[in-house]
Amino acid sequence: MYRGVKIIVVLLVGLLMWSSAAVWGQKDWKFAKPGVKSSAIESGQITQDQVDRYALHFWDGENMELLGTKLVSSDAEVALEAETQLANFFSVLLVATPDTSRKAVNNLMDRAGNSYQCIMDIAEKYFYNVLSPYYNEDKFLLFLEHKIARFDIPEIEKSRERFLAFMINRNPVGYVAEDFEYSTLKGETCNLGDLFNNYSISLTKPVCNGNGEGVVEYKSEKFLRSSPVMVVFFTADCRDCREGIKFLSYSAIVRNLVREKKLRVLAICTEGNLSSASSIIPKDWIAGSDGGYITRHRLYSIKHTPSVYFMDGEGKVLLRDASVSSAIQFLLEQ
Repeated sequence: MYRGVKIIVVLLVGLLMWSSAAVWGQKDWKFAKPGVKSSAIESGQITQDQVDRYALHFWDGENMELLGTKLVSSDAEVALEAETQLANFFSVLLVATPDTSRKAVNNLMDRAGNSYQCIMDIAEKYFYNVLSPYYNEDKFLLFLEHKIARFDIPEIEKSRERFLAFMINRNPVGYVAEDFEYSTLKGETCNLGDLFNNYSISLTKPVCNGNGEGVVEYKSEKFLRSSPVMVVFFTADCRDCREGIKFLSYSAIVRNLVREKKLRVLAICTEGNLSSASSIIPKDWIAGSDGGYITRHRLYSIKHTPSVYFMDGEGKVLLRDASVSSAIQFLLEQ
């Protein structure tokens, strides 16, 4: 029975290599193409139970032996073959349940031996690089937590993993975004939280019309304040940021949502002089500078710039630290 399951999943896992297109000047990493996807489960090609069992047994037998000898090989082609095998496992993790993913990662890392740090580095490349088709910080966190929990590794050698785990847990999806202060081009001092202060107020309320009579009508300003917010973190002298902001401003879906007051865009300059970059910010966006506060205090995870966050009308994070292309895709899927 297990052999049949293995054949089914292997057929779904692509071994072809592809190049993830570099976005806004980022490094052009090479990734093995994801094979097992949620669509395979949704279409009935494979069940969730089959995926989970395959994840748990992926490294049984010769798979683990081959990984251990090939991954650290000085032969580039041999090492690449082992990385592709590891990428196939990552592909399964993406659609495995959270509990199964943790068990499967622990099973691999407990037996990794001399390949331990090499696997950690590859997991970071695949799961923590925003340009990766595997990008999933929750999966990468499983690897970080395994290393952090090891008693045989000195604490000083785990400082980077602790820092990465800390940043992954900053402003996670589903939680209210942390507030911060910023200054506008007019010199006004504002807070991110100001954009969400009125979310609990009804869209309909008694107001006075031109004749002084009390009526109930929709207030567009209230509608504006209850709409989602897209925060774009950028640096003033960053060419990739300028290109990214230009791409967002030209995007039809962003333009339409902003025009219809269904989306607000807050562009925050985290480094450099905001006024020097003011010409690239659309007039219907909010532009501000945090004076470097976010970077100094590690308030938000910003692995690259521009970095895009989405919050709903109540300030809860919907998407974090995304590339421009991922942000556009997110809007198209909503």
